[in-house]
Order: sequence, then C-alpha cells, then structure tokens
Amino acid sequence: MIITIIIIIIIMVIFFVIFCMYVSVCVLLSLAFCLLFSLVSLISRNVEKDERERERASEKEGRKERKKGRKSQHRRVKMSESSICQARATVMIYDDANKKWVPAGTGPQSFSRVQIYHNTSNNTFRVVGRKMQTDQQVVINCPLVKGLKYNQATPNFHQWRDARQVWGLNFGSKEDAALFATGMSHALEMLSAAPDSGFPASPRALQNGPTPEELEQQRRQQQLEQQRQEQLERERLERERQASIAAAPVVPAAPPTAPGGPPAPPGPPPPPGPPPREGA
Repeated sequence: MIITIIIIIIIMVIFFVIFCMYVSVCVLLSLAFCLLFSLVSLISRNVEKDERERERASEKEGRKERKKGRKSQHRRVKMSESSICQARATVMIYDDANKKWVPAGTGPQSFSRVQIYHNTSNNTFRVVGRKMQTDQQVVINCPLVKGLKYNQATPNFHQWRDARQVWGLNFGSKEDAALFATGMSHALEMLSAAPDSGFPASPRALQNGPTPEELEQQRRQQQLEQQRQEQLERERLERERQASIAAAPVVPAAPPTAPGGPPAPPGPPPPPGPPPREGA
C-alpha cells in the first residue's frame, strides 16, 4: 500500500513537472513570437522610412533639375525675345458679370509699362505689362495669336480679346496709343503672313466682353463727356472775356443836345439869271 502511494505521488510529480515544462515552453514560444513580430515591424518601418527618404531625395533632385531646366529655358527665351515697342498705359480687364472695366492686378490702379515682345526663334509675340512701381507687378502676359482682332475704341483706349477674357489699355497719351497700335499692327501682320504653326486662332464667337451695343454706348458716353468738357471750356472762356470787359475803362458818352439849340442854316442861294443879249 505504501509503495502504491509513493508510485502515485512520483507519477503526479512527473506530470506536474511535464506540465510546468509545457507551460514554460509555450510562454517561451509566445515571447519568441512577440520578439520576432516586433523585430519584423521595426525592420519594415526602417525600410519604409528609408524608401520615403529616398523618394524625397529623388523628388528634391527632380525639382532642382526642373528648376534648372526652367531657368535655362527662360534664359534661352529671354535671349531670343526682343521688345518691338513699349507704351505707358493702365491695363484693364472687362468684368462680364458686372458689365464694366476693372484694373488688372492687385492694389490701386496705376500706370504700367506695356511692351510687345517678339520671339525670333519661333516667330511668336506676347504682350507683357509691369506696373511702374517698386514691386513691378506683372499685370498682363498675353500671347498674340493669328486672327486676333485689335480694336481702337477711342484714340486713348484700345482693346482685344483672348481665349479667356477681354483686355483693355487706357494709354497716358495719344502718342503712346499710336505707337503701341503700330507695333500691334506689325505683329499681327507678321502672324498673318506666317504659315499656320498649329496654334489655335483667336476665338471670334467668344461669349465674353462688351457687345457691339455696349461698345456703341461707351463711345456715346465718351463723346458726351468730351462735349461736356468742351462746353465747360467755352463757358470758362466766356467768363474770362466778360471779366476782361468789366475791367476795361468806361468811355463817357457824348452829352445830348439841348432842345432850344441854334437855328438851322439858311438854304442855298437862287441860281443866277440868263446872260444879257448882245447889242441891247
């Protein structure tokens, strides 16, 4: 009986030891799997980080290369471009929603130096305008295309339209307007004479900008304004003339003759009689 009990206890101890070993092995395996998973995650994060850094470095190099390419292209374009005319004008844009002209760019309205550049390498033209201020803000950079219509609405205001909007130039003087119109005519003539290079022509049926009725109304308003200024100038000259007349010395008028003046002079004497006859 005692031997049986001892054998049972030994068997139970052996089973307990085996169970403890099994649990220890399971715990060790779980810890090993956790460490392996952590190691794999750390390696994958490091790999992703390295890939992102390489991508950023390659993108940075690409931006540098593109920037260098743009700079070299800009230098080539600048070397191949030359200004054919320039004028002083205020650059305007037609607001189709409100039916009025608004100044281009930001800030207060001011004069700009507007130039027409000719690219001799591909025979293209563009209008570039910069404000005559310290910031030299670019208010217009409009390419000229074949078929563009240049409208001289008034001697000092010219306009044209491109694919997006309607541009207007309010020149500082008639001389500037005439000079710019000559340069624009020369550019459009060269574009018309050149063969078709695949650039789209200026859209003629563009649904923006002033209609012919609005242009006629603007022309009439400008004529009325000019007539009003002429009327004011005439009134000013008339006031000056009246002021000069009022300031001149007044010459006294001759006194009127009294009612009882000297008598009228006698009438002419009678004619003489006929001569005497001979031998009487």
